[in-house]
Amino acid sequence: MTDPQPAKTIEEVADFYRILFERVKAKPQNEVRDDLPLCCDGDVVRLLPATSLAIQSIVPRSSHMHQQLHEAVHELRCSFPELCRATFWQPAGTYHLNVVILDRLRRGERDLERHKQIVSRFKPELDWLESQRAYTVDFRGIIIAPDGTVMAKGLHRCSTPWGIRRRFQDTGLCDQQPGLHVTLGRILHALRPERWKALLHDVETRFAEVDFDQHTVSAPILVSERRGFLHSPECYTVLRRFILGD
Repeated sequence: MTDPQPAKTIEEVADFYRILFERVKAKPQNEVRDDLPLCCDGDVVRLLPATSLAIQSIVPRSSHMHQQLHEAVHELRCSFPELCRATFWQPAGTYHLNVVILDRLRRGERDLERHKQIVSRFKPELDWLESQRAYTVDFRGIIIAPDGTVMAKGLHRCSTPWGIRRRFQDTGLCDQQPGLHVTLGRILHALRPERWKALLHDVETRFAEVDFDQHTVSAPILVSERRGFLHSPECYTVLRRFILGD
């Protein structure tokens, strides 16, 4: 989900989520992506070699928001046992908000030297990021994308996240996300149409407007991954840490 013209107003972001979910409800069942660095051995999910370079803000495991999200995932899994198999759920402590993408996640072995070259090329923008103010994103509701990605919806309080992405877009990094979401999980198998519809109905009626609290982006990290989704610290290298202003 990318867009060279990221939304700047709360209304535009809310419309993005609304339109996306309307598209989802029109689908007879979820799409199954074959390009993710994930595979299933029966019902067991394995992570494949992958590479990405991005600035991420991790939701603290001790936060109320993390607890709320984790409980929502537990409720979904209890209500839909099929989501306990062949589904990748973000492990506790790994929920994160994407700040800026420098090299989008894809399958393949990581080239750490290439990532360091990208970092060197965009050093002026990375230095500029240090001068930006911290920003807060409110998370309200869950949405499911057509490919079965389960996400918490974020709405910004100020224009800072879009200004940051715009600065990097203007230097050629156009592959940025149009929303401010936290991915909770990815369904990797096709649900039966009646179960897909039941899942969407459950999400819409029980979770569409749940207040999951807020997350302040104040200390994001520049991460070079060799396995995707920040699923464990052993699978990525932190190339730089940022402290945003008050």
